[in-house]
Amino acid sequence: MDMQEYRDLVIDELGLKELPPSTSSEIARSRNRNPASGTGRETLPEYTQYRDEGCDISPTCLRCPLPQCRYDDPGWLRRETKSRRDREVLQIHEAEGLGPTDLARRFGLSRRTIHRILREHRRTGST
Repeated sequence: MDMQEYRDLVIDELGLKELPPSTSSEIARSRNRNPASGTGRETLPEYTQYRDEGCDISPTCLRCPLPQCRYDDPGWLRRETKSRRDREVLQIHEAEGLGPTDLARRFGLSRRTIHRILREHRRTGST
């Protein structure tokens, strides 16, 4: 999966139309202001001029739509995406009564993956 596909997946998973536009000009303006100017507090971390470069999900960290930074817990986004997919598989399985073969076709997954999702649900009662 390339970066654009990954970014589109995140937009889709979060129910967004698009990621917020870059606010690099706002960040650049705020970098030029130092409220502690002349007080000897310029060395404190609060007044460090951080570079907000964002990631492949959002062009700026300060405007990121994710509830948690993808770099704070690298596996979080993948687990969240799988969890949402599994819940959707279970909802359709229960609502429409589809079997593993039909679910696999609908979601573009292997039958083995569908069996794992169903087995885990039977074992724990949740995804």
